Amino acid sequence: MEKLIKEKWNDILEFMKTEYNITKVAYENWLLTLSVHSVQDNTIIVAVEDSKATMIEFIKNKYGQFLQTAIEEMFEQK
Repeated sequence: MEKLIKEKWNDILEFMKTEYNITKVAYENWLLTLSVHSVQDNTIIVAVEDSKATMIEFIKNKYGQFLQTAIEEMFEQK
């Protein structure tokens, strides 16, 4: 599952951007700084660039639910 999620990560972020009308600036500054660190059971561990590490709570609060929903929707379509 981890390999599939990593392969689809950019598609997930793009889907999120489109579905939730996330601005280009927010997409580039916040979402593109995220990457999949690992997958454990049904939990995806997301990493953030060092330059955004101090903003992790902001990113989580602002985009966490959108990201979770986007992942669920992307994989339900299969």
